[in-house]
Amino acid sequence: MRLFKYLSVIYEYMFYRVYIRRRKLWDRAPWLRTWSPEMTASLVPLMLFSIAFVLPLLFLFLHLLNIQNNTILVIISSVMYFIVDDFTDRFFLNKGNYLGIVRKYESENKYERKHRTKQVWILVLITVLWLVVFTCIVYFVFPHSSNSLYKNPSSEYIEMLKEIRDQRLQ
Repeated sequence: MRLFKYLSVIYEYMFYRVYIRRRKLWDRAPWLRTWSPEMTASLVPLMLFSIAFVLPLLFLFLHLLNIQNNTILVIISSVMYFIVDDFTDRFFLNKGNYLGIVRKYESENKYERKHRTKQVWILVLITVLWLVVFTCIVYFVFPHSSNSLYKNPSSEYIEMLKEIRDQRLQ
């Protein structure tokens, strides 16, 4: 539970820093007003959380079920993404939660900012390293398990291809 609280504080601070930067750009450059600053700021923790937690769980879930149908993969991936998106929406944007986060970190001093920024960069580095390690694990431990290109085709499939070839030659 302590780890979850620690990570949530880091994700909050990451949201705050992106929000402040986007807010300054929003005020200075009206032509950059495509998304609101709070929406943009909520995407960064969403992407990092998805890479760190959702992607490995999704892969293991799909591998254990041995799902190879692409439409099912797309549906499951979309559902997982919307669940995580809803979670981040409730955590950051629901009922103006982002204003409370901004108020919480507004009065930080230089030392606190430096310390928290270091925590954010360490989390980003750990997430990127985890992505590399996870990719290596997927590639070496589960070699091409869900890719049908590396599997031997069935005899029925080969016969069907021969029939198509013969029909084209006629």
